[in-house]
Amino acid sequence: MSVVLETTEDSRGRRPLPPLAAHRQQLIDSELRRFGSVSTQDLAARWGLSCSSITRDLTQLAAQGRCQRIRGGAVRRSPGARATF
Repeated sequence: MSVVLETTEDSRGRRPLPPLAAHRQQLIDSELRRFGSVSTQDLAARWGLSCSSITRDLTQLAAQGRCQRIRGGAVRRSPGARATF
């Protein structure tokens, strides 16, 4: 379960910077399509981010209907599933 995480360098070409939220959400979406579920802790550890950042991304993806939030992560939304509010 490995996604290549593209990183950018800072203005001086030094340390890699974590991906921006939109890019992270694309990567999360790819993981959901490939594996069916993602873990907040796993993504945070692999990408060097806080669990809060990943949780915010998952919450935004869920609001867009692209996944369903579960405790500790998210699962892929079924193609015919409708969001209930």
